[in-house]
Amino acid sequence: MAFSRAFPSKVRGFLKYFCLMADRLDSVAVAGSMLVTLMPGESHVFHVTTKINI
Repeated sequence: MAFSRAFPSKVRGFLKYFCLMADRLDSVAVAGSMLVTLMPGESHVFHVTTKINI
């Protein structure tokens, strides 16, 4: 059984190389995107699929 979770984020300032390390949540976790750069006011949603419910 796989679980999917969304992690939304929004920044107020410039953020270069924003990274969600999904393997820290679960060693076999998979993130839909990993490294993003955001300008002020932009947002991004990281989608993570794991074998455990986080």
